[in-house]
Amino acid sequence: RGFTRRFNVGGGHAHLQACSDALMGVNPDIFPFGKQYNFVPHSYPENYYYSFRLEQPEVREAIELAKPVMKLNKKIGKLEMVDFKLHRADGSIQESVFADGTRVIANFANVALEAPKAGLIQPETWITL
Repeated sequence: RGFTRRFNVGGGHAHLQACSDALMGVNPDIFPFGKQYNFVPHSYPENYYYSFRLEQPEVREAIELAKPVMKLNKKIGKLEMVDFKLHRADGSIQESVFADGTRVIANFANVALEAPKAGLIQPETWITL
């Protein structure tokens, strides 16, 4: 059971974005409609365009994934992050601790992994303790 590292550009990776937003204690970063450009990897200065519409299933999913992050942000959004840990050398399991003691643990892997004192965390998800 290996971990596939993902270095994605552009949109369409809502689970990973939600993990990152929760881990950092920031507002959800979603792009629910419109057109955006991004650079083609390893081909700078070429770029490409991608667009989203509210009707798309991927956008609906991103909005649903953003809701728990918004709820978490109400609690920790103005708090200092007092600790951050990489629990695995490949960066797949990461943890942030905020001033009120809230722990956010994210699994960036495409497989379920064990996190210290948290147990098994499903792929591309985050939890709080």
